Amino acid sequence: MLILYIIMNITYKNKIKIDGQSLTPLQTSVEPNVSYKSDPTKLYTLILTDPYAVKGNHVHWTVINIPGSDLAAGQTILPYVGPAPPKNSGVHIYSFLLFPQTGLQKTIELKDRNIPLKKWLKMLGVRVEPVYHSTFKSQFSGGRSRRRMRRGVVRCVKTRKYIFRKGT
Repeated sequence: MLILYIIMNITYKNKIKIDGQSLTPLQTSVEPNVSYKSDPTKLYTLILTDPYAVKGNHVHWTVINIPGSDLAAGQTILPYVGPAPPKNSGVHIYSFLLFPQTGLQKTIELKDRNIPLKKWLKMLGVRVEPVYHSTFKSQFSGGRSRRRMRRGVVRCVKTRKYIFRKGT
């Protein structure tokens, strides 16, 4: 039985709050702001996943060892990669999941983001149900700029040249 007991606010670009709606890949290209209230003595794991990706579950973001609600103090083991559904793949459903941890988790390297969620949770040592779950939908929106944005490349307005965003 799934019992959710943490209220979480997830917003993209400080204005688009996640509540099951449809968002474009461009709207979700930058790491969202995540806030919630929790026990500061407990540790959490945050995962963003696309369980219905073309090649199976695709993990878009994983942060472990989050002390209470201080996401910035957690360890990002899979940096955020925004949704980029392939052409003709239909609507994808993206899930934010927050899990309580039973103790400090070790850092794990993952070479392929396409991994069954149960296997990823087992590798992380997560053995409980999530305390928070929220979704949004997205689908292919086309264009080369979307691919460049996903790769962390943006076009400078002044010079019209492509540059890498910080943190990529």
